[in-house]
Amino acid sequence: MKRSLQLMAVVLVLAFSVAGCRRQVDYTSKDVGLALAVRDQFDASPDTKGATSHVRVEAKDGAVTLRGTTDTAADKSLAEVIARRTGGVTSVVNEITVTGKVAPPGQPLDEQAVRKRAAVSGEIIGPSSEDARIYSELRRQI
Repeated sequence: MKRSLQLMAVVLVLAFSVAGCRRQVDYTSKDVGLALAVRDQFDASPDTKGATSHVRVEAKDGAVTLRGTTDTAADKSLAEVIARRTGGVTSVVNEITVTGKVAPPGQPLDEQAVRKRAAVSGEIIGPSSEDARIYSELRRQI
């Protein structure tokens, strides 16, 4: 009897503690689940391997906010597209900062990043590495 009263007291204390924390943070389990779903979509996409590792995802009532950094504008746009396509997302605020880590002229080209950037923009690049380099140089001049 005494043990069950102690157990009940502990449960009540924990219940009130959790309720108090929930009011302070003001996130529901649905919000947390949505943020995790977007993060899972980032991790599952072969196009964002590592590109979104510095992006934080926050959700509130279906609205998703993306914060952090990516190397390219293409990665930033792709993160937003993936977030928008995630079930339960009603809107996306993209506050990702592009660090601009792109190879300067004469340096090795990240061909995959260039092709992703083109695909997000709806542009088509020829199949050769030289095509990717020309595209990259033209985009840099624009």
